Amino acid sequence: MQSSVLSYLWNLICNQARRLFLPYLLRHSHMYPGSNVQRLTNSTVLKSSQYDLLCLEAAATRSVAQNTTIPVPEIFDVWQPRGRKCAYMAMSFMRGETLARVWKRLTGEQRVAVMGQLSGYIRQLRALPPPQGRWIGNVGFQRIYDRFYGTQNPPGPFKSESDFNDAHISVYSHWSGNNNPEITRNLVAIRQAMRDDHQICFTHGDLFNRNILVSVDGTEPENVKITAILDWEQAGWRPEYWEAMKVEWANSASWEYTKMARKLVVPGYDKDLDPPFDLRSLVGPVAD
Repeated sequence: MQSSVLSYLWNLICNQARRLFLPYLLRHSHMYPGSNVQRLTNSTVLKSSQYDLLCLEAAATRSVAQNTTIPVPEIFDVWQPRGRKCAYMAMSFMRGETLARVWKRLTGEQRVAVMGQLSGYIRQLRALPPPQGRWIGNVGFQRIYDRFYGTQNPPGPFKSESDFNDAHISVYSHWSGNNNPEITRNLVAIRQAMRDDHQICFTHGDLFNRNILVSVDGTEPENVKITAILDWEQAGWRPEYWEAMKVEWANSASWEYTKMARKLVVPGYDKDLDPPFDLRSLVGPVAD
């Protein structure tokens, strides 16, 4: 008990000091190219985004850390400085290179080894039961934030997959303008093809190969190891096919990784992927 109290007090002091000295730390930080993440100190990175999205990511990351063996950053602090639109999340630095960066250097056996590790972690996620029955939503009984829907007006949460599917159709119906009879007929047909009885599983929702860190210290399969899985803001309870759908959607430009991940990490669900992709083909992506 005493050690936990001391740890809490120490984290509180560190968070206050970090907030106080943030302008100085930012001037001496290193921004990772093409990202909203920067190395703040030897042990801390800082992510900037909307406050509500950072809260979603923090809640999901902490839940995964508490309930699985998946390597994730420790979340230190989430805050929004007064008078600023941008919020910050401070978290522990995780060593490794992105799987996207090292993929071409890996041997075929090493790629299979990475997929085996990733598959084991995803099985842990999928074993986490929803908070209530067949509930669908983000951690903390939050609405669904998922870029497949677009980022405006997140839907849900939902008490059933039937409600989830109805809302999915309504998003695209609204975006199509509700005034095209042919699109309306096709939307009805797509809804009829959707199952309402999938298992509800905890889902990362963004297994992009740049969100997976690995260490590589040789050419043997045992020389490659996943050191972290990052970016949990889209995580939550979804129908069991959702992870497979998001792998195929988010990694469309990296077909080798996508093909292997679909085969070894989230196999099957081909028929289940048809309705969501048919929606996007019919109407186009919803607006961000």
